Amino acid sequence: MLLNLGGFLPTSTLCCTSVITTIRYGTKRTATILFKDPGKQDDILDLEKECDMKKFNSYTFMGQNRDKDHGVREVQVRVPSELLKVSYTEFNQY
Repeated sequence: MLLNLGGFLPTSTLCCTSVITTIRYGTKRTATILFKDPGKQDDILDLEKECDMKKFNSYTFMGQNRDKDHGVREVQVRVPSELLKVSYTEFNQY
């Protein structure tokens, strides 16, 4: 499992994500969906909620439709991982 996060990100030996997904330290498991259309408001998801987790999966894992443009530029995930917290703290000291 990636960073021991409970397996909420898709994994496969094949290409399975449909958008650039960055993972950073945060105090809660959240995701911010950044859209290509500047007129569309970013979507902030609470990944502890099942309904938001379903939306997150629809943005990040397109399965057979991964070549389809769904209008998302980037997904920014924040998780309370000690490994990310240490890296974030050390990086920001410079």
